[in-house]
Amino acid sequence: MNILSISIGFVFFVAIICFFIFTYLNIKKSESLRKYAKIIGCIGISILGMLVLSGIVSKEANLFISIVFINYIKAVYFTVIVVGMFFIFKKLFGKIKNLITHRKIKTA
Repeated sequence: MNILSISIGFVFFVAIICFFIFTYLNIKKSESLRKYAKIIGCIGISILGMLVLSGIVSKEANLFISIVFINYIKAVYFTVIVVGMFFIFKKLFGKIKNLITHRKIKTA
């Protein structure tokens, strides 16, 4: 691997981490989204608990719960991306609207 591909991968990885941090901070500011995030976190912890208990009891149940957990992770990842894009477009739209409404027209 050359230096360019490693640096592009590193920059892309850092951009994704920054996107998730941006989304997390905006969810933390919003009261209703914070409540939903707390509920989704409790659901994830309960699925993990069921995964641990099903590992002790039955292999088939453990397989089913692990598939449920993988789908849960996919759903949470997709939700974070959608909410992050919503916040980015909302912020961008606000800046564009602010530029249009506060633009001074010079008279000759």
